[in-house]
Amino acid sequence: MTGFGLLGHLVEMVRASDVDVTVAIDRVPLLDGARETVALGIFSSLQPQNVRLRRAIRELDAVAKHPLYPLLFDPQTAGGLLAAVPLGAAERCTVALRAEGYIDAAVIGFVSERSATLEPVTLDLTGTALSEAIEMSGSSLRRRRPVGEAPHSEEPVY
Repeated sequence: MTGFGLLGHLVEMVRASDVDVTVAIDRVPLLDGARETVALGIFSSLQPQNVRLRRAIRELDAVAKHPLYPLLFDPQTAGGLLAAVPLGAAERCTVALRAEGYIDAAVIGFVSERSATLEPVTLDLTGTALSEAIEMSGSSLRRRRPVGEAPHSEEPVY
């Protein structure tokens, strides 16, 4: 992440890939003190120009009230790495990253086919959509490959 904040980089990836994305806002790792700083109304100098990307978010009126919403635009999230991996492998990937010392590695959302809706980003305020997607992804992997059988060629192995 750089000065464009999480949402800036996410929108760039989503538009280039022509997909939609759902982000569980409470699962986004934050730098120490970021939550408290924003609660005090203190934002970086880049915040105002980054907020222009809000038009990429569905149901903006409802999600803009969430206390972590401003941090999606704020470069206080700078320093992280945003990557897309198959959802069925995401939990294994974060476990592997944590084992290598990246203790804040987290699954924060999922990608879906592009919809007809203008806004490609949905904020999951409860985390329910992400939990359900992870559960469905894991169960579909178990149905496709019995225990002990080699993975199919399209499945990444981590």
